[in-house]
Formats: sequence, structure tokens, C-alpha cells
Amino acid sequence: MAAAAAVASVDLLYAGVATAVGPWITTALTGVEAWVRLVSAMVLGVIACLGLRASRRPRALGTSPGDGRAVPGTARHTDPTPEGVPVQDDRGALGRIFLRFAALTLINPTTALYFVALTTAQGAELSGGTAGLVFVGAVFLASLLWQQTLVLVSAALGSRLPDSARIWTFRIGFALVAAYAVKVALPLPTL
Repeated sequence: MAAAAAVASVDLLYAGVATAVGPWITTALTGVEAWVRLVSAMVLGVIACLGLRASRRPRALGTSPGDGRAVPGTARHTDPTPEGVPVQDDRGALGRIFLRFAALTLINPTTALYFVALTTAQGAELSGGTAGLVFVGAVFLASLLWQQTLVLVSAALGSRLPDSARIWTFRIGFALVAAYAVKVALPLPTL
């Protein structure tokens, strides 16, 4: 659960920064909102396309390219004590897990781009203080619940989940991002 809390904390940070900066950028670009939405939609579309393309490669499943060996730290790795699930209440281990997953999420440019694209596209709706706070709080809660669900489902299913199911979960998730990109882009800007 430390890993889930770390990812949710970084999502909170990125959502807060993007919410503070996104509406300011939108205000600076007044008159070209449709173009801003289109660019945001294109960023989301690229994220979706890259994710869908990656779901076709063995590495997306947690295996080494070419040899099918499991990569430590992924769902395919069958260590008797999986990373993120300490055997005892070792606060030092929990802290290291939190810091590792926070650092990995912080350096992931997709996370930052995703929040900037969302908040820039929805700038007018997030320009009020209350709306921005609600958005950031909702991002944190949704992220924490989602990450904890992933941890619990992974622990329960682990290696029992067939590769094809894993592939389809990647594809469905990135297809949802693509659908949201279309929603953000419409209506298209006029020339």
C-alpha cells in the first residue's frame, strides 16, 4: 500500500501544479481555446497511441525482450515476498518503497503531460478556487483508491492472470484515454 500512496501523492502534486498553471495558460491563450483543446487532445492521443503500441510488445507484460524471463518488480515476477508487501511492519522498508514509487512517478513525463493536458483543456471550469480544489482532491482520492485496488487485485490474481487478460487491460485503459482525447478535441476549431 506504500507504493499506492506514493503514486497518489505524486498525482496530487502534479494535479495541484497543473491546476494552478493550466488556467493561467488558458487565460493567456484567450481566443484560441479550441486550438488549446485540440493540442491537449493530441497530447492525450499520443499517450494513448504509445500505450496501445506498447501493449503489443512482450516488455509491456513484464517480460524481458526476447527470452520471456520475468522482470523483477513486475506482475510476472514470482518472488515469494513481492515488492511492496513487507513481511513484517518494517517502517524503513515502507519508506523506501514509498520513495522508490514516488521517484518513479515523478520522473514519468506522461504523468505530468497528462495533467497539464487535462487542466489546460478544462481551464475555464477549473479557474475558480473551489473547482480547482475539488479537482485536485478528487484526483488524489481516485488515484489512491485505484492504486490500492491494483495492489489488491495484483496480490489476489498475481501470476494466475493470463497474459491475454493483461494485454486487454492495457488496451482498454489506453482506449479510454483515446476516447477522452476525442471528447476534449470536439468541437474542432474553425479556420
